[in-house]
Amino acid sequence: MFYNPDMPNNIQEKIDNLGHGLKLKFKLPPDRPTTAEVLAIVKEINNVPKSIRTDAVWREIVFKHVKFSGLYVYEGLDHSDLNSLQDQILLLLG
Repeated sequence: MFYNPDMPNNIQEKIDNLGHGLKLKFKLPPDRPTTAEVLAIVKEINNVPKSIRTDAVWREIVFKHVKFSGLYVYEGLDHSDLNSLQDQILLLLG
C-alpha cells in the first residue's frame, strides 16, 4: 500500500489491512492493490447487498479494479472474511 498523508492513520491502517487481505485471497501482485484501488473496490462493493457478497462477487469487483498479468502465490493466514474488513472501513468513514 502507498501511504496517504491526508488520511487519518486508523483509516489508512484498515484500508491497508483490507488491501492485504485482497492480495492474499485473490493472489494479487506484491504491490497491489493500491489505496486508490482498495477505495474503488470498497465503493463498488458497498452498492452490493451484504447478503449476496459472495467470493465470486468480490472477485469480479477486485479484478475490475486491479489489472495485472501473472499468478502470485502467498502462504499464511486466511483473510477470507473480506466483508468484516470492509465493514470496519465503513464504520471509520461513517
